[in-house]
Amino acid sequence: MHEALIVTSHASQSFQLAELAKSHAYRVKTCVAFKQALQWLEMRSFDVVCFDDTLSKGDLQKVTELVWKKNPSAACFVVDLIEVDYEQEQELKLLGVKLLQSLEDVSRELKAYASHNPLSEDGFSILVVEDLDSPRDIICIFIESLGFSHVVGVRSAHEALKLLESGEEQFSCVVTDIKMPQISGKELIEVIRKNGNLQHLPIIVLTAYGTLDTLIDCLKAGASGFLVKPPKKNDMLRELSRAIRIASGHESPRLASHDEAEYVRQMIESKRVI
Repeated sequence: MHEALIVTSHASQSFQLAELAKSHAYRVKTCVAFKQALQWLEMRSFDVVCFDDTLSKGDLQKVTELVWKKNPSAACFVVDLIEVDYEQEQELKLLGVKLLQSLEDVSRELKAYASHNPLSEDGFSILVVEDLDSPRDIICIFIESLGFSHVVGVRSAHEALKLLESGEEQFSCVVTDIKMPQISGKELIEVIRKNGNLQHLPIIVLTAYGTLDTLIDCLKAGASGFLVKPPKKNDMLRELSRAIRIASGHESPRLASHDEAEYVRQMIESKRVI
């Protein structure tokens, strides 16, 4: 049976969400306070966690880090049944959290997660593309330290495409540098997204400060997420957790549409993300 945690101080909303979850065969735990939610998440693994819109961005990050540490495929939702806020929706999306704005949306998402078997780190194969030997080795070891046992590193986009297109190994995710000789990370994304056998793959790009235009181009090309070098543990876990949900069919492999990518640019320039 799937497990759901509902965190809200609104009694009526708590009841509605709990009844919806039970109707989709979830075992449900409810709590009203942030500290209480942290205690439950430290003790148990949950498949779905629903919050109301009162948590700060910092508290939300703390909670989601605990959620994905125990269950990387878990879904995190913020439920706001009152106000439609595009800015909030985009900021939450970058955190790996989906904003739901009706009970119908909640029901649909609960049903979707209940009908799929989650992937585990052991069954999740990651291809790392980085032209520099030392950074590539560090990234591979770093990902393995998070519990992902099958990580393969290659030194160019050309090698990556050869390996992906051959079908010799079945990869679940690609983590790629942006700036590489011959074929860039952006070009690699474009080729993958045009390949019917590969276009479903989540692609996480590694960027450095000062490469904002290149990063936005990668998002427009179809990147699933991004990390600033050197990536932090919690940020890497967030993006790999998102990649697991994409591979499970719960989320789109594209983090942003063309217009949403421009909004990400605005958020970065105003220091609301990164």
